[in-house]
Amino acid sequence: MAFGLFQTRIILKNLCSRIFSNLFFYTSFTLLIQVDLDRGEAQSVVALVGENVILPFKLSTPQDAKSLTVEWSRDDLKPKYVHVYHKSEDQYDLKNPQFKERTALSVERQEHGDVSLKLLNVQLLDQGKYTGYIPSLNEFTDVFLTVGSVASPVTSLRELSSSGVVLGCESKGWYPEPKVLWLDGEGNLLPVRSTKTVQAPDGLYTINSAVTVEETETNRFTCEVQQLNINQTRQTQIHVPVDFFRSQRSCRSHLLPLLSVLVLLLPLLLVMVSHWKRERQKSSISQIKQRGGTHQGISSGQLKPEKEETSSKADETDTPAAVLHPHEAGCY
Repeated sequence: MAFGLFQTRIILKNLCSRIFSNLFFYTSFTLLIQVDLDRGEAQSVVALVGENVILPFKLSTPQDAKSLTVEWSRDDLKPKYVHVYHKSEDQYDLKNPQFKERTALSVERQEHGDVSLKLLNVQLLDQGKYTGYIPSLNEFTDVFLTVGSVASPVTSLRELSSSGVVLGCESKGWYPEPKVLWLDGEGNLLPVRSTKTVQAPDGLYTINSAVTVEETETNRFTCEVQQLNINQTRQTQIHVPVDFFRSQRSCRSHLLPLLSVLVLLLPLLLVMVSHWKRERQKSSISQIKQRGGTHQGISSGQLKPEKEETSSKADETDTPAAVLHPHEAGCY
């Protein structure tokens, strides 16, 4: 009987332990889910390079936050802390060097429960997800900062072509990668001739584009560079003087007759080239024959006895070997 009671106690103890363990796990899991739900989606903030920006964080219940510990961090950085406020002071030794002297909390706003972070002189590397956290209240906020860079395009008259006037547009210092559009004076899109985008080592993009245009009523054309992710657009307008289109038409009117004449003269030119090649070939053959006769004449002269060679010096001088024909050289 005693053994049965002891066994029952052990069973009940194990059962209670399992129930408590499961209850603890369920409670912890519920709290984690609740915290995640409370945080919600990250707020989105956009800033341009060189600007100052505010990453918002307000307490759910307004109160004086000057005595509270406030942490701003980015999990992708080491050290991860962007700004730490503790015991009414900024803790500079915990801050990531990337943000040295570029972050601050507003004391006046802290009095009303606003612990938003002010980020100065925004850089491309500042883009990312920031988390604001108050440990004593277990309050969070997530802010995703998108950083952009823009620049005004520069337009130019590049050249005249048979189909119109070629205009160029270049813009340096964009981020993220932009795209370019060409518009006429009425706002209609024009077909782009070419576009090239290059990213520099500092991460910024340079875009270069060209378009061929014809004369219009206004002769005004617009190069528009845009980046929709940061909602930024820059435009530059260019006016093409009428003289350029007249010059282009003049070049085209002179070019067409010239091409026609060249087409007509092409067969004659081919005949002349062919005749010249034949004449040159005949001349080459004649020279080869003459050189062959000379070589044979000299060889035959070397086979003569020394007495003949000595006694006939005057004859050799009067009749050079160079004028000998092949059959005469072969008689020796």
